[in-house]
Amino acid sequence: YGVASCSSGFKEGNDILYSVPLYVNAGDNHMILYTSCVNDIKTELLDIAYGMTMNYEEMTPLAQYEVSTTEWVKRIINFNVPQSGVYYFAFKAHTVDGYNQFIDDITIAEGYHEVTPQLRIDKIILPYSNCDLSENSKIGAMITNIGTCATDEFTLRYTVDYEPSVTQTFADVLEPTKTGI
Repeated sequence: YGVASCSSGFKEGNDILYSVPLYVNAGDNHMILYTSCVNDIKTELLDIAYGMTMNYEEMTPLAQYEVSTTEWVKRIINFNVPQSGVYYFAFKAHTVDGYNQFIDDITIAEGYHEVTPQLRIDKIILPYSNCDLSENSKIGAMITNIGTCATDEFTLRYTVDYEPSVTQTFADVLEPTKTGI
């Protein structure tokens, strides 16, 4: 598969791209693909489904994504096929503001594919205080999940001037491609 532009440039321009017929074995399978959008300002929507016919309404939903960055984002979908057979995969683009979105490098393969969160610290937010940071001083950070699944919790730790480190655990769910504080 190559890159697909899934918009007509109008807000009514929803498109569906269907795969060629593919034989898929019963059991655990996965899809890997990359998504991108024409700009970083507007969000477009992408639904992915599969089925034994090319009728989208009869297909089983696999995933829904908000596509909102010009950078290519890796997506991994694990799914279980009830019976071996020939299947079609559909990529339905819902345009919100009439902008293009793109998909590329689609792989559909047998077996479960490991997914992991991967956190990137974009900005450190220090507490409002003088230089006397203590265990009671709360830290913060702007963090983006650049991984392939959501977090359930994560821990930040900081050290100042060789003093004992201070640790804070956050029980926040951070979905892939999302940023939180």
